Amino acid sequence: MERKARRGGLVGPLVVIGLGLLFLLNNLGVVEWSVWRVLMEAWPLLLIAIGIDLLIGRRSIAGDLLVLILILAVFAGGFWLIRGTDLLAAGAQTTNVGRPLGGASRARIVLQPAAAELRVRALASAVALVEGTAQYARSHTLREDLKMSGQTAVYTLETVGGAFTTVGFGQRQPIWDVGINRSVPLELGVKMGAGVITLDLSEVMLEELEIDLGAGQTIVTLPADGRFNANVSIGIGQIAVVVPSILGVRLESSSALAAVAMPEGYAKKDNTYTSPNYAGAESRVDLKVGVAIGRVVIREE
Repeated sequence: MERKARRGGLVGPLVVIGLGLLFLLNNLGVVEWSVWRVLMEAWPLLLIAIGIDLLIGRRSIAGDLLVLILILAVFAGGFWLIRGTDLLAAGAQTTNVGRPLGGASRARIVLQPAAAELRVRALASAVALVEGTAQYARSHTLREDLKMSGQTAVYTLETVGGAFTTVGFGQRQPIWDVGINRSVPLELGVKMGAGVITLDLSEVMLEELEIDLGAGQTIVTLPADGRFNANVSIGIGQIAVVVPSILGVRLESSSALAAVAMPEGYAKKDNTYTSPNYAGAESRVDLKVGVAIGRVVIREE
């Protein structure tokens, strides 16, 4: 007697359909890109769903329906638990951070929260190199360090130790509100697992910018003056770069599955986009953007 072949699993098709629907909602602006932080935290649910599919088996319509109901129940329950977790209520701490500029004539600032909403702006005063506040989970330790390399101040602020933590829907996420010096040329580096990065660098003497984000959203406002390089890398999410109209822009994109939206008039050659004023601009940026899955937006103001 011929044996009936077992049907393919349900988990794979459900994941593909769900991801496609989520990308569509992201691109339409219905769902924010920060939703990917939740998915990063919820990845163990996928293993549970695969286990249910393998354990019960699916040799009939009734079996298919049972597996589908159980998988949906697992995901619904898992996301409900994630939503019910409040990182700050669980004992997050807030600390004042900062160091004076001292005699430095240049600076390099490196910010590395595990997962947070990071806000960076220019300080009104030229006395401090960095000044602000940082929140972090009790499972982490906040480390702040300042070293001098010749006339360059090298400042690092990071969370270390503990398990990787992300924040989901309805949760109060840790906030880093950091002001940086505007009076000296500086390099800025940001590295974060998941979250939202908002950098207002319009009044900063920027020389180099490097951003590495696992999942979430990055919004960067660039200065109108100077010639500088920027390298932005994100796994899943959206990168939005606001550029002054007088700033020349050359963007090199190495995006796998990402939509790219550029201002009108930008010339495209292979994966490089160039603003009409780039060649003759006194101030300009060479921007490299890498997105595995998501969206890249360049907006003029």
